[in-house]
Amino acid sequence: MIQAYLPVYGHQQGAEKGYNPHKKGAAGYHPLLCFRTEMKLSVNSWFRCGSAYTSNGIVEFMKQTLASLPARVKKIFFNGALFDLLENLGHEYLVKVKLKNLKKIMESQRWIPLNDHQESCEFTYRANGWATPRTLRVIRVLKEYVQVDFFGEKTYMPQYEYFCYCSNIKNKDAEFLHSLYGELAESENWIEQVKNHLYVGQTITNDFWVNDLLWQLSLIGYNLSVMMRYEANVKV
Repeated sequence: MIQAYLPVYGHQQGAEKGYNPHKKGAAGYHPLLCFRTEMKLSVNSWFRCGSAYTSNGIVEFMKQTLASLPARVKKIFFNGALFDLLENLGHEYLVKVKLKNLKKIMESQRWIPLNDHQESCEFTYRANGWATPRTLRVIRVLKEYVQVDFFGEKTYMPQYEYFCYCSNIKNKDAEFLHSLYGELAESENWIEQVKNHLYVGQTITNDFWVNDLLWQLSLIGYNLSVMMRYEANVKV
């Protein structure tokens, strides 16, 4: 499951300012999409106003999506209510966690070396609004050593890149989850294919519901193109 921001220019209905790191302050739409990994097919999408927060409506969106999916969901948003839903229905999930409020917690953990440049740890965490605590698993990768002044003495300190995951996949460590997420992260590229190859969201009218319909029709076109390419490859 991923999100996309579609900037627009003009006074389109429902186009509002939202998080857009590439064109800050631009009005647009903020749709939600869910893909099937095996064939890169879009299985559900909600067309939303640009100011919609990432997790707005995510539980209802997932309920609708699960009606057409088998009992395995792998990449979702960091939302306690959604985790509760998936766990109660027996689904697996894997989500990458933002580190904003976790850096101090991670600094105090016991890190286990995996190789010359990677270490892992895990700890129990309960975010605000969560009914129950969950285990977070972290990989940190050594990027470089930086020279610092430590009480007047020059020393070199390691600099790390952190990857933190929350998952209910049983008996799997941080290294496995990091590798699995890397495979699933390819979905981030699919939205770019949708936007750039089929110009989804580029035909914008002044009516929000017309734009919603055009968005959904474009996604159907994307799915058809994927299936045609898949069939061609199978026959080769």
